[in-house]
Amino acid sequence: MNESQPLIELIEEIPVAAATDEVWQEDLDLKLYGAIRTCRLAIPHLREAGGLLDTQLPDGSHISAAALPIEFDGKKAGKRSDPPAIGAQTRAILQGLGYDEAGIAALTDAGVVRL
Repeated sequence: MNESQPLIELIEEIPVAAATDEVWQEDLDLKLYGAIRTCRLAIPHLREAGGLLDTQLPDGSHISAAALPIEFDGKKAGKRSDPPAIGAQTRAILQGLGYDEAGIAALTDAGVVRL
């Protein structure tokens, strides 16, 4: 795709409807399993180099998450915090955008946001 080619023209060139299940399977095998195999090979190297950080999820379970591969003054960038629960920061963000309590309640009631 060149910069002047509209995205819709590119999409129209992709023969989605004409592709057989075999073509889709071959494409998925190449891309999906390629990514899985790459991760499988990279994880031991990340672990050995200290590139995995213990991370607690909102449900209390733990995972090893990849650290940023950068250093500041010779020190590896650490983890600022564990991920918050869904909606934990929503009220503060909406208030910062100028929503009052009635507006936040309306968004919550409509299912647009979760608190």
